[in-house]
Amino acid sequence: MQQRKRLDSDNHIETWSLPSLLGGMSTDYFASDFLDKNYLCVKGGLGREQADALFSLEKLDRIITSSGVNNPQVEVIKNGTVERSPSLRTARGFLNVPYVLSLVNEGCSIRIRSVDDIDPEVADLCRDLSKELNANIAANLYFTPYKQPGFNPHFDDHDVLIVQTAGKKKWKIYSDYEGATALPPRGQVFEKEVNAPGHVLDEFVLSVGDVLYIPRGMMHAASAEDDGSIHLTLSLNWTTWAEFLFELVATEVMNNDCYRKTITDVHFRIGDISGDTLSEAQKLIQNLSQEEYIRNCAADIRHSYIQKVKAPTIRSLTSLTQRAWSMPNSRIRLRNNALYEVTKNNDDVPEIIVHGENVALGPTGKQLIEELIGGAELSVGAIIQQHGEESQSLVDSLLAAGLVEIC
Repeated sequence: MQQRKRLDSDNHIETWSLPSLLGGMSTDYFASDFLDKNYLCVKGGLGREQADALFSLEKLDRIITSSGVNNPQVEVIKNGTVERSPSLRTARGFLNVPYVLSLVNEGCSIRIRSVDDIDPEVADLCRDLSKELNANIAANLYFTPYKQPGFNPHFDDHDVLIVQTAGKKKWKIYSDYEGATALPPRGQVFEKEVNAPGHVLDEFVLSVGDVLYIPRGMMHAASAEDDGSIHLTLSLNWTTWAEFLFELVATEVMNNDCYRKTITDVHFRIGDISGDTLSEAQKLIQNLSQEEYIRNCAADIRHSYIQKVKAPTIRSLTSLTQRAWSMPNSRIRLRNNALYEVTKNNDDVPEIIVHGENVALGPTGKQLIEELIGGAELSVGAIIQQHGEESQSLVDSLLAAGLVEIC
């Protein structure tokens, strides 16, 4: 498929990629030299205009001060921890904007969890990177006022990509910490009483457009430098080898009765193991390394991801209300960041899974999908003429599911 233009007339990046954030560094080079290994600071990785278009102070102001905000995703950080005061919400459950602003005036920070759920530009960024990297990616937004710290030194159980979109922020990277675990597994939490930081390894300031990668398990802290700092934290949830092997074992063990047989070795029950039992265990483990099983496991993981991923609901109403059918010359194309899987249902009928939605295709739909996946931009009038009026319902479904867009 041909790559469409990188920038539109309003300085929005239409198709995001890791190189577009890392100043052109290739994804392969990043993976070989930095992924899981070391932090990476890219000065000017993103242009100032594009960073501002991605998320500005004015945009944050609109979200926070809008009348009737009741989104629980908006949080206040006070003294390095989330503020739990009931005063944050009004009696009707709305965000208490005057109280929040008073806390900001006292030096508190604001965090918006999963800001990709409510902002179209950030949603596009996460979806494009998710498709490119085959990873679950979500974004939190952090606003920190003048010369104030955000969270205290801590580490995360996932990789993060920091994009500075307004102001400046000073970052500290620590060499090590007590009780350190290399590449901590998902779910391992930072405990400040246990994980005391070591000495500062590096210290630098991120300005607008700068990008920072921090691998999971690396201790870090940040504080604002000027009037107000905004940065996006992208959580990069890759599939680890441990997760892959867990999935492989769980899937094949349940599907193959040889793994469900009882271990009859009496020595095994008292903590020992005989030579025959050892050989049988090695044979069963070796059996899991068959290429067919490994490929099936990889397909299952992707299938599960596509089933769970959120549909791109932002802008969907706009697409539907364009009513392409009233304009035969309108054209549709596959969305750049669409996540899908072409398969068959239990009745052996072709269908496509798009962001967790199953859309029946049939022979006509299958041909249409193949053309779109191949990069075609199809005329609405030509689709109706070739496939009949029933194809209108299919394209409406594909528009609603977020697989196609009107171009």
